[in-house]
Amino acid sequence: MQQERVDDWDRIRDIAPEKLVFIDETGFWVGMNRSVARALKGKKAYQLRAFYRGKKLTLIGAIKRGEILATKTIERSMKSDDFLEFIQVNLAPQLKAGDVVVMDNLNSHHRAEVREIIESVGASV
Repeated sequence: MQQERVDDWDRIRDIAPEKLVFIDETGFWVGMNRSVARALKGKKAYQLRAFYRGKKLTLIGAIKRGEILATKTIERSMKSDDFLEFIQVNLAPQLKAGDVVVMDNLNSHHRAEVREIIESVGASV
């Protein structure tokens, strides 16, 4: 794992920081309760929680040095097709030739279409 990180650094260290585009996503429930609490030393914290039936949201974003390139909110857990649509509709029109898109290792990021769309506008993964 450490060698993979070194290899990744070797690949990107000469890229101008303003060309790097970072994508990440997060999911959450609207009205989510805290899962932890504080109590006096030696005491246990208690809380009664009702079963939660709220909406699940996923937020996807792409940032570049000094700017937000694209965001999208999905009212459910993100599926692979949702991510592909984000790349095609929201991100690709904002990319410039020479941009380098950095993503984590989520399965939907590995679809061939994702790379094809990004490369079709002159950027790379």
